[in-house]
Amino acid sequence: MRRPGRSLCIWLGVILMVAMLVGACAQDPASGPAVEGGTLKVAIIGNPPTLDIMTTTASVVHYTMWHVFEPLFTMDANYDPIPHLVDTWSVSEDGLTYEFNLRQGVPFHNGEEMTAADAVASLERFGVRATWGRNLFEVMDSLTADGDHKVVMKLTEPVAIVPLYLTSTSAVVMPKEILEAAGEGNVEEFIGTGPFEYVEYQPDQHIKLKRFEDYASRDEEPNGYGGSRTAYVGELLFVPVDDVAVRIAGVQAGDFHFGEWIQPDEYERLLEIPEIETKIIKPSGWTTAVFNKGKGMMADSKMRQAILAALDMEPIMKAAYGHEDFWRLDSGVIFQEQGMYSDAGNELYNQADPERARQLAAEAGYDGEPIRWVTTQQYPAYYSTALVATDQLKEAGFNIDLQVVDWATVVERRNNPDVYDIFSTAFGINWDPVLSLPLSSSWPAEAVGYRSEEMQSLLAEMRREGDPEARYALWEEAQQLFWEDVPVIKFGDYFLLHIHRPEVKGYQGMVTTFFWNVQLETE
Repeated sequence: MRRPGRSLCIWLGVILMVAMLVGACAQDPASGPAVEGGTLKVAIIGNPPTLDIMTTTASVVHYTMWHVFEPLFTMDANYDPIPHLVDTWSVSEDGLTYEFNLRQGVPFHNGEEMTAADAVASLERFGVRATWGRNLFEVMDSLTADGDHKVVMKLTEPVAIVPLYLTSTSAVVMPKEILEAAGEGNVEEFIGTGPFEYVEYQPDQHIKLKRFEDYASRDEEPNGYGGSRTAYVGELLFVPVDDVAVRIAGVQAGDFHFGEWIQPDEYERLLEIPEIETKIIKPSGWTTAVFNKGKGMMADSKMRQAILAALDMEPIMKAAYGHEDFWRLDSGVIFQEQGMYSDAGNELYNQADPERARQLAAEAGYDGEPIRWVTTQQYPAYYSTALVATDQLKEAGFNIDLQVVDWATVVERRNNPDVYDIFSTAFGINWDPVLSLPLSSSWPAEAVGYRSEEMQSLLAEMRREGDPEARYALWEEAQQLFWEDVPVIKFGDYFLLHIHRPEVKGYQGMVTTFFWNVQLETE
């Protein structure tokens, strides 16, 4: 059953705010007088592969370095775009020309003022080095600086979600001279406009940031990632700790103030520990099985429909995430908490109908040949979902060859369409259907990309469409097609668990962790 009339948020000259209650993102500032100073110690999952935030999708890089670097736009508590380094902006009537007036008097950490020339150089690098940037720059006609504080972007076709592209934590502004010095390599100086400035990185020990005393904050009230940002703590220390048990013990003992990516099966125990406060990050992502659509039996949509029809999602998600607070069954490609949420195609989700699965498989000509499903135990949820799903498929008459390997091998095999039929993974939150990875035709692995001409045509029309209601109607049509064609299988939504000590005040618990506006209470 579809849900027409859902509120939307689309940018086209003005911001149409979504009137939604987002409890997980509601502002909860520290009460009483502001507390400044101290070193906030954060236990992160491991060493970052780089500190150049533009060149990687690794969350460990973005969750740390976006305290140093800032984008032109960011997201409010409803995950909708709002200006950040941009002051005001406008778009032409034909949707082809955007003008961004930058905030004036914003200093970099080296003391130089941010200018339009810096923003243009940064966006040009974003267009080469980042997935969202490459997508936007496919329709870029020109990008120029008009004076010191205006950026003019001209497109070859209308794009209704340009501000959303520019919320990317890869679309940050760096000094032009540093980007020129880096050339095609990674930057070696980490200078941004953020509330914290870079001090040092010692692998296996820490990434150290300190408060930027000359930070130029916005004047608005804090709102999600946006509005006023204040660096209350004097230092941020991100400490690589790859063992989740050590992260938990460290927070309990006071060695760390914050620990990320905690296993949900620890939740009930953690609730009884007075030195630890828990935070469920909702929404976070969804677990999936991705089909080899380029070669072999899964290139046939009828066969993919058969696999989907057999699955009972509740035991799959329960096995992967246990406690019911950390998962839910839902057919939406976009989460319930977002304005573009739809349940179109819901009748095809969670069918648990092995008889229909056998019928569809017979229509596809399936003759009992092995179906190669590649998964890993390095991500326990991937393994658990695969294990339960393959048991259900065997009961429905499918011959499943479950191959359990390390994650690096999964990545290697998905690039070779000759050696697999399905692999396990997960998708993080999608900010907009146009940017949704499971619908993308541009995966690095050719056999994984969803190259449906009908889907790509709908997404292209959505990217151009500026009317919210028309755009939502296109999305409902696209999501219905998603469930009919089954490029991937969505098992369900999952939510992350982070922990912190009681003296950490003002932490908001949004999907990307941040520590501006966070205070460290002292005795």
